[in-house]
Amino acid sequence: MELLLKVKINGSLDPVSEQDIAQFETDYNLCLPSDYKRFCQTFGSGELGGEWRIFSPTREMVDYSNDFTDWFKQRVVSHKLVSHPETDILALLSNCLVFGTNYSCVVAVWDFRSINTLDENCGIYLIQSEVTEEYEECVYRLGTSFYKFVLATVLDKSVYDGLPKGAKSLFGWPFLPHSEFQPANFPYVKPPDRSKQSILDRVLTLLRRRPGHANHSERQRR
Repeated sequence: MELLLKVKINGSLDPVSEQDIAQFETDYNLCLPSDYKRFCQTFGSGELGGEWRIFSPTREMVDYSNDFTDWFKQRVVSHKLVSHPETDILALLSNCLVFGTNYSCVVAVWDFRSINTLDENCGIYLIQSEVTEEYEECVYRLGTSFYKFVLATVLDKSVYDGLPKGAKSLFGWPFLPHSEFQPANFPYVKPPDRSKQSILDRVLTLLRRRPGHANHSERQRR
């Protein structure tokens, strides 16, 4: 990832070893995207571009992902959302892994049904936690490239110019790319009992505790 050489590092990196990544894949029977693995081996977890919290492959990442998908499935059913013709949301939630969240309580997931065995990339979707009656506004597909996801976050959002307006909003428009990475241990806490706290509350807790917080007006000035 040559572009990551242009990223300013705010703090001490805690990269993940190749052995730890391989053990994670074995433990959970997953094949992680190759670009993501290189990212973790270079940076570890942290806040990317002042917007996205990227998780490292850990048990806490899986716990957080399972907790979110279980909760969101209930929301889909309770709101009686109509499936998008190109996306079966319940099937997606049963075959995905959350790898990051942003300041707007949007989660980024991989769809492991669509993994490409040649480059180990798979479908990337954005899911808005604050579900509305308009299903299409809650889930958007970004593509398959984690490299492109990072590029858009830190250097050049024009790589996603072809996305629908709603997808751009979830990704972080109109805020400008910000070429910084702040190491941090995400997710911060193991998800508590679902009956006591909603996923939205937990996501908000995570966001409040993130380092280098900047409000919306500050982001627009960057």
